[in-house]
Amino acid sequence: MLTETTASTTATSNQRSHYQPYHSQATQQQYAQHQQANAIRSQQQVKITNNNISNNVETKQLVKAPNIPDNLDRSSSSSLVNSSAPSAYELHHAVRIGDIQTILILHNRLRHGEQCLIDNNGHTPLYVAIEHGRGNIVDLLLHLGHNPYCITINRESALNTAILYNRYDIVEYLLNRGYPVDHCGFENKIPLELALECNHGHIVILLLKYNCNWRYVEMKKSISLVEWALKHQYPTILGVLIDLYGDDENVFNAIGNTCCT
Repeated sequence: MLTETTASTTATSNQRSHYQPYHSQATQQQYAQHQQANAIRSQQQVKITNNNISNNVETKQLVKAPNIPDNLDRSSSSSLVNSSAPSAYELHHAVRIGDIQTILILHNRLRHGEQCLIDNNGHTPLYVAIEHGRGNIVDLLLHLGHNPYCITINRESALNTAILYNRYDIVEYLLNRGYPVDHCGFENKIPLELALECNHGHIVILLLKYNCNWRYVEMKKSISLVEWALKHQYPTILGVLIDLYGDDENVFNAIGNTCCT
């Protein structure tokens, strides 16, 4: 009986010792499979994350920064989309490149009396337009209310500035618009005086046709307009003087005496 019990116990023990390793081996295999599955999922998640990061980087690279001129303060570029008053750099740059749409947008944000906004050179937008020969922008700014009589911190006028830069078309436009032909600008110079100093004979002729005060210039500068015309080889000026002042004996005699000497 004892022998049978011992044999039965031994058999059961052998069965347990045989089962336990199998159960342990199965558990290890399941755990290994589980770990392998987790590793695969982790790799897939990392790959997806990397793809998202790559896509985000590529998307950010495709979104270009706004084209802000080098001479503008980039910190102020946001003012193009808000309601704050524009800086002188923004408006002057738009005038310089002839961007009419931007000029209108920026001008609408100007506060009352700011049409003469000064840049770091002491110039208004109207000065910049004349300097770069943009007659259409000059016309636009004047219609928007910009002051043509004071366009620099030195109180230079639009007409004198146009003469200085030899912008014949802008000079003619201003005169046609009714700008005073003898309005003094910087250093109290009238337009004819400046045109003579710059040797712009074609502009001198234009000013004479608009009845500028050439006698005032002769007295102030102690020069003869007839002599100046002959010296700088502008005989057309003599013809204009004869057409306009041929009835004036002094003018006729001055021309005759100068030509005969």
